[in-house]
Amino acid sequence: MPNAPDRRGWVTRGLQVFDPAARAARKRRRARRSLGYRLLATIGLVYLTAAVGESSSLELDELFWGTASVLAGLGTIGAGRLVWRIERAPRPVHLPPAPTPPPALSAARAPISRLTARESALGELLTVLGPVAGDTWQEATAAAVALRHLAAQIVVLESARGGVPAEARPGLDAALAALRSRLEEGVSAYDRLVSAATDAVAASADGDRDESGSVRRLEEAAESLTGLARGLREVPVLPR
Repeated sequence: MPNAPDRRGWVTRGLQVFDPAARAARKRRRARRSLGYRLLATIGLVYLTAAVGESSSLELDELFWGTASVLAGLGTIGAGRLVWRIERAPRPVHLPPAPTPPPALSAARAPISRLTARESALGELLTVLGPVAGDTWQEATAAAVALRHLAAQIVVLESARGGVPAEARPGLDAALAALRSRLEEGVSAYDRLVSAATDAVAASADGDRDESGSVRRLEEAAESLTGLARGLREVPVLPR
């Protein structure tokens, strides 16, 4: 019996159609191809115009090909300007596929769902900010990984709770409470980062004089989140 096709691969490739980074890359490729085709057409028409112009008896043909060359040249200039604008536009932040969320009854479900929504919003905001955002996305991504690892620990302990002896449950509940507290603290820090990015985008759009101050607050929020995530990795509540 032949192997069944990998439907998950089809789904993954299909979802790439909606990814902002993938759409922007396709737009750049189309603009570059259009510029190349128009440039070749312009060169060919200029060559034909020059060849026809060598004969003094073909004035109408020379006028026709000359006009076509000018129109093609104008189209090439327009395509070149489009490529220039696309290349200078901020590159969309590539959002990785969201991992499977915690179970619905888990205490980690709500914070992680909020984190996933904040990640999407932060990606769009940093795309608007462009290079001004610096390494904010890399720092936020590393923090999100640490927070999801924390959520995975919560899920494991919740699953184990039903099978531990009654006398051991108070200690397990204390560990769960500590994990939940640190997860909420981390997601709240991510919230503050998104708020700082929102302020920076608003200041940039309004031409606010305090734009540099907004960017500085964004950097401070990213550093605070990075420090919190580093603490989660270096001093975990539970061993890895």
